[in-house]
Amino acid sequence: MFLLLIIFNLPLFIFAHIGYSSQSYCLDDISTGKLNLICRDNELIKLGRIIYGYSWSNDCSYIDKDCTMDVPREDIICLTNSNCTVRVVEHPLILQDCWNLAASYVQAEYECVQDYSLKNICQNQDIILSHGFVSTPNYPHGFQSNLNCLCTLIPSGNNSIVLEIIYFNLPICTEAALVLWIGQDLHTKCLQQDPITFISNIQQNITFRFYTLKNNKYGGFLMKYSILPETNNGTIRLQCYLSSSSSIIRSTILNSYSTLKYSLNNKNSYE
Repeated sequence: MFLLLIIFNLPLFIFAHIGYSSQSYCLDDISTGKLNLICRDNELIKLGRIIYGYSWSNDCSYIDKDCTMDVPREDIICLTNSNCTVRVVEHPLILQDCWNLAASYVQAEYECVQDYSLKNICQNQDIILSHGFVSTPNYPHGFQSNLNCLCTLIPSGNNSIVLEIIYFNLPICTEAALVLWIGQDLHTKCLQQDPITFISNIQQNITFRFYTLKNNKYGGFLMKYSILPETNNGTIRLQCYLSSSSSIIRSTILNSYSTLKYSLNNKNSYE
């Protein structure tokens, strides 16, 4: 009887992740136009899903079968390692994918991570951990120009790597970008990006390069890496190197930008 009750109620918890907290508010009750997501100073904030929703039951938080829409990434700004702000649009907000219903609530999911290892992607290092975090220099307070930072994640044994992009806010690709190599797959990331998770094949490395050509006072990115499966007591070796050669940076940008345009053109040709 107890097991049947758990199975029956599982859909009610699809939105929530284990270890995450959430804040939910009726849009009519928000007077400041923003949500403040705050952890303690010695904790790292890890954002989950942040949504607008329409509740069929007049609740102010997500339940199964609610119609939802992700809050635009440009409305989510992390001010420090431990707190972020969500700009809330004025009510009514029309949910176009929800039969043009007006959103009735906003909900933010986040985790306050304790005892974390946060490494600067642009710092020479060679460490071995089961999991950790990597960020741009001075995250989330921007970065300097002419950076060319290369890191590789190497799994131990017959394990895979899970790489989560948690927060991502960069300028256009000709000014700064993150380039990811996962096997033969190449991914170039710039501008605002939604959270995304990459999983490598067994014994497959993940390499990423961060380059910049202009100073930026705001933004950056935060990523988490971990071993898969967790029960194998496996580890990941993180190796990072910094090069200051402007010719290498410009070559990297041109190659990455050309690859990005080629990918977009091919995608459009199939649509």
